[in-house]
Amino acid sequence: MKRIYFESHDMKERIHIYHHHTVRKSPAALPVGFNWHENIEILCIAEGSGHILCNATPYPVKKGDIFIVNAHELHGMTSANSMEYHCIIVNSGFLADNGISVTKVHFQNRIHDEALWAVYMEAVNEITSSNAYSQLGVRARILELFVLLMRNYLVDSATPDSESNTVISIKKGVQFMNAEYARKLSLDEIADAAGLSKYHFSREFKKATGSTVTSYLNIVRCNHAKLLLASKEYSVHDVAIQCGFTNDSLFSKTFRSVMGYSPSKVKSKQDAPQ
Repeated sequence: MKRIYFESHDMKERIHIYHHHTVRKSPAALPVGFNWHENIEILCIAEGSGHILCNATPYPVKKGDIFIVNAHELHGMTSANSMEYHCIIVNSGFLADNGISVTKVHFQNRIHDEALWAVYMEAVNEITSSNAYSQLGVRARILELFVLLMRNYLVDSATPDSESNTVISIKKGVQFMNAEYARKLSLDEIADAAGLSKYHFSREFKKATGSTVTSYLNIVRCNHAKLLLASKEYSVHDVAIQCGFTNDSLFSKTFRSVMGYSPSKVKSKQDAPQ
């Protein structure tokens, strides 16, 4: 998890971004990858099970499920053991060129549909193949996906401009932590940036993310620390200070609890778990 905030997605001439990942339970059982973006994201669960947290609602998902993340929905995921999934993020400009405005449509989040699954996997096959005209195949399959979604899974829902005040506040808190992680932060400061009392923010943040504010701030700090350590330009002490930890011992203890290995492991790339 390298980014934990609004993702702009550098699509350029691309019509999609594709990932194939496995989420494994972290040592501290913390959520993975909270962010939001203007592009629609379609996830297919290939193996295992877990939860996708979307706009403060946890959805249990398992093998065979499809999950739609609509534009600007705050989302992340957890798994008690492991969960393998495919992810296609579709360029909003490409959809607009084909008559679909991501700000005016809202799809059902969790879906189980064998026909939709089959088209999705055809899209994955086109994306991962080196066959002639595969890009045309990708375009055709993605448009076919959206035909099925538009016909069967449109729901009446709020647009991003009228999303709940709670979700807006949580996004503000996430952005603030990502921007200010390098210094000492109090719960009062974070809640104030979110526009809520610390008690209200703590309760709603836990409900939305499955994590306490302190635990989530530690995720932010440790992910930034991992990037600095991997650069091999800084000592463990320097990284600890740059990432908001008051001493090396606290940094090492927290890093191990979040990542499952010590900061020194990252110094040697081949030794650092992926």
